[in-house]
Amino acid sequence: MFLPTGEKQFEFWKLRRGGLPNINIAHSFNISRQAVSRALISMDKRIENTLLEMAQANQIEMESMSSERGILFGHLVPLNVSTLIFVSEKYGVQVWYEHEGDCGKCSRYRECIELL
Repeated sequence: MFLPTGEKQFEFWKLRRGGLPNINIAHSFNISRQAVSRALISMDKRIENTLLEMAQANQIEMESMSSERGILFGHLVPLNVSTLIFVSEKYGVQVWYEHEGDCGKCSRYRECIELL
């Protein structure tokens, strides 16, 4: 489940996720739009595979996924809870589970808010 965060393909993917059109990415790197499109298709597949592998490893049934956004929504059957898996350059691949709790009293509250 390794994601090449240091590669240009990942950089293109982050820029597109941030809303930059392919043509603008191409101009920024002085390459063709087609080269950006090919790189993004490849990275989307890698992101998709990573999300699916993480879901499988955590017994999560996929409900929907966007490789362009790096997010998978699913359901953890053993605990009957909704789940979210996402890709971030800073935090890697994260798995979040729906839960009832008093988040305001948790020592990791700020960290969770920053992630979400």
